[in-house]
Amino acid sequence: MIIGKYPGIKLVSLFIAYDNDSIPEGSTEEQWLLSLDHVFEVDSDDLAMLDQWCQTLTNEEAETLAAGEYDNMMDIVALSPKPEFCNLLFNSVFEA
Repeated sequence: MIIGKYPGIKLVSLFIAYDNDSIPEGSTEEQWLLSLDHVFEVDSDDLAMLDQWCQTLTNEEAETLAAGEYDNMMDIVALSPKPEFCNLLFNSVFEA
């Protein structure tokens, strides 16, 4: 499981999952996270940088990034080291 290396990204991804009921009934968090491996097959340096930044967020900021109102979410995305990558990655998690 690729995301296991990135606890900050994992936390935001789980907030996305729970906000959107993305984890199928009868599945575990672990199974759902494993199903995202294709999403995280991107540049590992970018993932590491984004993960380090995600780990600096408060729980409230991470929840807003994952499930906040669009403008509030984009305000937090803008603070990331690579806003376009951040937005693309978490949109991919949402759509998975």
